[in-house]
Amino acid sequence: MDQIGVIKAEGLKYVGAFPTVIGETGIPFDMDDRLAYRTHDYTNHVTAMDSTLSAMDATMVNYTIWNYNADNVNSVGDYWYVPVKRDPKEYN
Repeated sequence: MDQIGVIKAEGLKYVGAFPTVIGETGIPFDMDDRLAYRTHDYTNHVTAMDSTLSAMDATMVNYTIWNYNADNVNSVGDYWYVPVKRDPKEYN
């Protein structure tokens, strides 16, 4: 939360009294060396996302959340950094 507060304070100091917008915040879904993909226990993900969004809310900044892609697969994620193939089964 302190880091978000610093960003907001610096914006007020150097830019002026304008809203603070944090773009594309979120968490890595392959955290903990992809352990949750094997155990199906996403507790650490929930905790991380709750901490992130709670910090945003507590400092009263505006933010956007990195989008969820319904085509996401655990082996490559949302295809953002890999060549797109037509059939998601090609990645499994």
